Amino acid sequence: VPVSTDGFTGTGRLLTREGKPLQVVVNVSTRADAKGQHLAVGEVVLAPLAAGEYVLELSLAKDGKTEAVSYGFRLIP
Repeated sequence: VPVSTDGFTGTGRLLTREGKPLQVVVNVSTRADAKGQHLAVGEVVLAPLAAGEYVLELSLAKDGKTEAVSYGFRLIP
């Protein structure tokens, strides 16, 4: 997810397509790409998941404001 600057805190969740949270750890970190753009990155180990549809939700907070972004994806065997 592109972000304007560093200095935010991020959390992540992995959800079923119905929106129910799964007990899978989502690591949120930041990095800069080759052009210097700041990015928030969510990393998830997909190995324990079965084929199906999922949603990765990242919540980013800074200066008392929180915004969430969700990305749907499908695992195909």
